[in-house]
Amino acid sequence: MSDYETRIGKMKKLDTDNLEGLCEIICNQLNITKPEYLDTYKECIKYETEKYVIVDNNIYEIIQDKDVDDYGDIFEATEKIDGTIDYTLRYYNGGCGFSEAIERALNKLNKDK
Repeated sequence: MSDYETRIGKMKKLDTDNLEGLCEIICNQLNITKPEYLDTYKECIKYETEKYVIVDNNIYEIIQDKDVDDYGDIFEATEKIDGTIDYTLRYYNGGCGFSEAIERALNKLNKDK
């Protein structure tokens, strides 16, 4: 059943020159087998785990994530001095998923810079 989700957490951007290769390594570390219906490990990360999020060919590791009970949409992200990004998300999970909500918050962060 769809409902509102509020999530507060922290993520870190990972540096890589080979996104697909890093996604394959992460899938192997998490014991995730790429389903045959997916073409890339990048898609595998997107659809098979919420421990990592890919936005605009950048990959972010979710360091902390807490689900909070509340209502109304929020898409906020704040970059910290240590390179991590704190986020606050509140969204209707029938309208978007976790990775889409993160993408909206990061797009808003980049737009506000």
